[in-house]
Amino acid sequence: MDYLTHTYEAPGDMPGHFKAARLPVTLRMPVNDDVLALGT
Repeated sequence: MDYLTHTYEAPGDMPGHFKAARLPVTLRMPVNDDVLALGT
């Protein structure tokens, strides 16, 4: 499974990966009158 190896990242990227793996993810979608408000 060599295709899973990261090849374009610097060693300084590790703190961001650690933070993303340890903290919960929140996703919010704006909705107006039961319709997605995407600004278009």
